[in-house]
Amino acid sequence: GNVTLTAGGIITDTDAQADVTANTATIVAAGFGSSANPINTTVASLNVDTSGANGNQFITESDTLTQLNLNAGTGNVTLNANGSVTDADAAADIIGNTTTVTLTAVGDLGTAVNPIGTTVASLNVSTALFNGNQFITETDGLTALNVNAGTGSITLTAGGAITDTDVDTDVAASAATLTATALGALANPINT
Repeated sequence: GNVTLTAGGIITDTDAQADVTANTATIVAAGFGSSANPINTTVASLNVDTSGANGNQFITESDTLTQLNLNAGTGNVTLNANGSVTDADAAADIIGNTTTVTLTAVGDLGTAVNPIGTTVASLNVSTALFNGNQFITETDGLTALNVNAGTGSITLTAGGAITDTDVDTDVAASAATLTATALGALANPINT
């Protein structure tokens, strides 16, 4: 079945058990989980909206996601998934300030036909553990970038400039295609 939950405050849980089990989960709250205790989900379709309070989201999904809609407003989104994350609609799939997505099992983030849509400032994605591919479309620009696909490939398209001011590797993959209005700066090139 499906789960619909609306809360006026932050939703937290401190045990290690699955917190939300459903086909589709739709949740509205001021915040969702914490860095020490993310909310554990076992769902196919995940919709979490904390944009009303610009609340942070911390989520651990037990397997794959076939539909995604995470909106944190200016809050941050941290998603760990134990499998592929895909979404077939054209809407932004992740909205937030800093977004961190990690895949901990075999799988890709998005597909070539249906990339994961983001509207974020800082993007951190790792599919390196099992060398998964990444297909991402960013609405505008990025001011921080850290994407690692191991021996997988990365295809990232941004509607604005992609910049990053740290000295760390920004893009790690066997093959990477980045499309943007500008990529890096003379003082701070994108490191690959």
